[in-house]
Amino acid sequence: MYVKIIVCGKGIMGKMIDIKGRGKMGIRKIPKCSVKMIIEEKPLDEWYKLMVKGKCPRGTASVLKTMAV
Repeated sequence: MYVKIIVCGKGIMGKMIDIKGRGKMGIRKIPKCSVKMIIEEKPLDEWYKLMVKGKCPRGTASVLKTMAV
């Protein structure tokens, strides 16, 4: 399995009361966001072809090479 797409979106800005001294107050804005990940699974044959071409992630390629040696 590998990550195919990651989308980060800007969410609604939340508001909260900010209590200050001498009976005063203000408004604090709290930013929020959303993250969407799409994970895809490929067969081992295609994965090995990508590894030979050098198009797979570095971490997985180095782990597989050390296991093979």
